[in-house]
Amino acid sequence: MGAGIAAMHYSGMAAMRPEALLRYDPVLVAISVVVAVVLAFVSLSIRFHASRLQSSPMVATIIAASVMGCAVAGMHYTAMQASIFFPLPDAPTYGMPSRRHCWRS
Repeated sequence: MGAGIAAMHYSGMAAMRPEALLRYDPVLVAISVVVAVVLAFVSLSIRFHASRLQSSPMVATIIAASVMGCAVAGMHYTAMQASIFFPLPDAPTYGMPSRRHCWRS
């Protein structure tokens, strides 16, 4: 499950076409995959071991889903920290719009 989360994230990143060169910090990439795998394992363990403990399946599912959400979010933010963007030399630069061009309320 965690490997699937990682594969989805990094294939999505590969599909982007920014006007920059994208490289990754290998240590943070490894950490992001470990975060996804460990939290997904914990989530699935909570869900499937709760039935042996005679606890409510609804409560176990809610807790497991929350941990799975943390697996996705934790992996995403760690992976984004691993991303290093180098602007291409011929990439256009966009500045912030001036105040006179902004909509005012």
